[in-house]
Amino acid sequence: MKTCFYQYRKGLFERLSLITYGGSAVPVYQYTPAGVGTPYIYIGDMNATPENDADRYSQTVTTEIHVVTSYQGDQASMNTADAIMDLVMQWIISKGVTVFDRDAAILMDDFEMTPNQMVSLSHVTEFDDINKQIRSVLTVSAIIDQKPDVS
Repeated sequence: MKTCFYQYRKGLFERLSLITYGGSAVPVYQYTPAGVGTPYIYIGDMNATPENDADRYSQTVTTEIHVVTSYQGDQASMNTADAIMDLVMQWIISKGVTVFDRDAAILMDDFEMTPNQMVSLSHVTEFDDINKQIRSVLTVSAIIDQKPDVS
């Protein structure tokens, strides 16, 4: 059995890197550099649990995706975080019913997956003396199967 984290994270990064807001690309990070400006998307924690399947190596992978925005003073609004998160959700969540929905699955060399399903969505607000940071956190889950010919 192999871990799918690298290939899945890479696929998420490539898909999310296509998102633009207000005419500009929204940067996507796997590790957020110090002092980076907002808005940005951060691919956060990933967890995998094995699925019982006698025919394949399968794991349910749960991933957090963060959309981070910030404001000075009392100008804080969740609107930008919500608008960018809407785009994130459109790009990576699917019920897998139509061809378009099935295309939402991340393509990987050694693995196949069911399209991501939403587990939860939340907002976290952080304050310092000058800025307010709005973090919208999407948790998604997918079943990822190792392809049979991979050793």
